[in-house]
Amino acid sequence: MTKQKIILLTLALMLSLALASIAYAQGGGGYDLSWWTVDGGGEEVSGGGFTLNGTAGQADAHSALTGGGFSLTGGFWTPEGATTCAVPLTGIHVIGSSSGQPNVALVYTADPQPVGAASPITYTWSTDGLQSGQGTASATYLWTTEGNKSVQLAAKNCGGQTFNDTQGVTISAACAVPITGTEITGQTAGVVNVNYTFAAGFTPANATGPVTYVWSSDGLQSGQGTANATYQWSSTGAHAVSVTTSNCGGSVNDSHTITLSAQGSCAVPLNSVTINGATSGEKNKAYTFTASIDPLNATTPITYVWSSDNLQSGQGTTQAVYRWAQAGDYNIALSAANCGGGKSDTHAVKISGFKIFLPLVLK
Repeated sequence: MTKQKIILLTLALMLSLALASIAYAQGGGGYDLSWWTVDGGGEEVSGGGFTLNGTAGQADAHSALTGGGFSLTGGFWTPEGATTCAVPLTGIHVIGSSSGQPNVALVYTADPQPVGAASPITYTWSTDGLQSGQGTASATYLWTTEGNKSVQLAAKNCGGQTFNDTQGVTISAACAVPITGTEITGQTAGVVNVNYTFAAGFTPANATGPVTYVWSSDGLQSGQGTANATYQWSSTGAHAVSVTTSNCGGSVNDSHTITLSAQGSCAVPLNSVTINGATSGEKNKAYTFTASIDPLNATTPITYVWSSDNLQSGQGTTQAVYRWAQAGDYNIALSAANCGGGKSDTHAVKISGFKIFLPLVLK
């Protein structure tokens, strides 16, 4: 239906309402407007010496009605050329260190929700302490004075709604043990559409906590902000994984490359991996845990990624040594992968305090 006919039908409807207390269905010339509502929004339209502006009322809340080659859409009129948003943004989080030192750069990364929110996403970072990254998903901050600071972020995509998040940062003069290095452990070869887990370790092992982790977002499935992150890609070729690890002493970076091929090219895929070791122990004692795989002749190389909390040594190998300083219930996680994909297992350990043996005295 042309705009001019719509205008004429609308004007006819308004005139009929003014002349009679009962509004009948509008018909004629092969067209029929069987019902109507008073709606809000709209824009100015004109034709045939008449002008019609938007009216007051509640917008319709239903999808377009179609039939016979025509479409009737309720609600506010959509501007010409406007499109819908495939995956609207539903939230935003700031990932980065909550502490630091004066004149030491800290990196903060935006974590949009949901994963795969439609691009482009507009990022607006607060300017106090901002060194670089305005308008991008990663920003670098540096403050010259001690005190409580904040990193604020606003994000919006085609969904139209703006979401905000704030990360508090305490800047203090001293960091007892600054972090000096970080390293990613994980698979270097694999296949598409399979999850692979990567672990970030740091040096020295006694670096002052808290330690934060910011992983690159391409292919990231889970683990942002933790020491272990899981990735998956749908395209073959080389893919890069990077992490920024931070504590009060600043930030360090590492990157890792995995090369993916099409599925079906692995001679003997890995079926499972199992953690073997103690289920109980004492604090401040070292315990060794071993990974066993099925089948034993699975195609090599096989990569082993152990959870890093309380890990003392063995990352990337079949044997890992753990030690806990406090009593409690703990879980060790392990991910093993070869060209056929990755498998995982967890192992519970109960750590108690020191055992005290008293001599037996007999009278």
